[in-house]
Amino acid sequence: MPACAAVQLAYSRHARGYGAEMDPHAQPVTAHGRFPDIGPNAVELARALIRVDTSNPPGRETVAARVLQEWLAAHGVESELVGPDPERRNLVATIPGRGDGPSLALCGHLDVVPAGEPEAWRHPPFAGVLDEDGFVWGRGAVDMKGQVATRAAAFVALAQSGVTPAGDVRLIAQADEEVNTAGVGMSWLVDHRPDLRTDWAIEEGGGRHIVLPDGRVAVMYGVADKALLPVELHARGAGGHASNPGAVANPVLVIARMLSALEGAPRRRDLVPAARRMLAGILGADAGWEDLDALVGAAQVALPELAASLDAITRTTFTPTMLRGSAAVNIVPDHATCRIDCRVLPGRSADDAVEELRAVFAAAARAGDEWELVPAPSGPVGGSASEPDERFTRACEAALERVDGRPLVMLPTMNSFYTDASHLRRAWGTTTYGLWPWQHTTPADYQAGVHAPNERVRADDIAYAARWHLELLLGMAAGDA
Repeated sequence: MPACAAVQLAYSRHARGYGAEMDPHAQPVTAHGRFPDIGPNAVELARALIRVDTSNPPGRETVAARVLQEWLAAHGVESELVGPDPERRNLVATIPGRGDGPSLALCGHLDVVPAGEPEAWRHPPFAGVLDEDGFVWGRGAVDMKGQVATRAAAFVALAQSGVTPAGDVRLIAQADEEVNTAGVGMSWLVDHRPDLRTDWAIEEGGGRHIVLPDGRVAVMYGVADKALLPVELHARGAGGHASNPGAVANPVLVIARMLSALEGAPRRRDLVPAARRMLAGILGADAGWEDLDALVGAAQVALPELAASLDAITRTTFTPTMLRGSAAVNIVPDHATCRIDCRVLPGRSADDAVEELRAVFAAAARAGDEWELVPAPSGPVGGSASEPDERFTRACEAALERVDGRPLVMLPTMNSFYTDASHLRRAWGTTTYGLWPWQHTTPADYQAGVHAPNERVRADDIAYAARWHLELLLGMAAGDA
């Protein structure tokens, strides 16, 4: 079936649980007039995008970009596919604004991480299944084709409404976020299409609802990302026959000792502004800031569901992920390696992080050990922060309250992972928030499949996020920001 026909089928026949064709006059779903419920369209577009395998490597995002382009065109919205690689294009669409307010980009990547072994999945990873329990399954359901679909659905609704936004509104669906080395995605766009710059942008991350210690309901939004710096630990020794271990120097054991020392090393807390704001939002502005370990511990007790995140965003982390020794069980290798995922706080020195790691290993080394630490020659990737913009934050919060029907507060936080927001902040100075609100999927279900088998999200959350995006756009057009 051609891509366009598949998409036509997707948005003309809504899935079970979302009813039949929507009557465009059936219900007012925004605070700014009568609009059809865009949730079903967002769900079906998400499923159509999931069905396109854009595993990176190799990516080949152009096929998914064309599916999105045809879907937009069927709704009367023009777009362009741009980029240096014909197989890895980015989609860009623009609704021109009046010029009397901030411009906004709704961004999301079309590539996904590899799905791994199909038998590990409850449903095929590229089938886009909507099951009887209301979950959309597949690689990209959360990260982040579901998010792209909600932004596209809201973008189309704004275009069809006849409402002129205060500033330009763009939809950007980019390639190569997951590997980010080919120079074809957002890194290319910010350097080669400065005409696309916006004042504000929405990217991935954030959106979780939590209950603060004082009883208020907060929605987390990312204002900063940590930088990724891969580091390799090498150990060498006179290898030989494994049956006579006393006669050889085993570099595998050197690696093992050093990793054991890393696991037991003290955690060096460091508060950058984004983390400080998050802790102040949880504990109050008058929390004691002298003992950082005690401060983080208090926040973890107050919100145990965020304990791991609070740990990760208040220090540089070093996570061993890849080990390599001998190619045969009966050979002691003369060279063993370990790759370490180092995440550096924004604004902090990558060189200092490497020296911190080197000091841990040096303390664990024994006389005669041969080892070295080698950072990736390309240096750190990402690592950025936006100062929260009061108008932008207020617009996001007001839209959330209209969709939720209850008072909410925005809680700034930091992503412990990389996102393309770093390119927007670096090249364009764009105030970029990681925000995709969700509340129906349990946190355990939401996190379980990210970069793992059985990625899934409740269709209700796709619909919810689509409505929030539309509320944001309409509110900004009406002067909420």
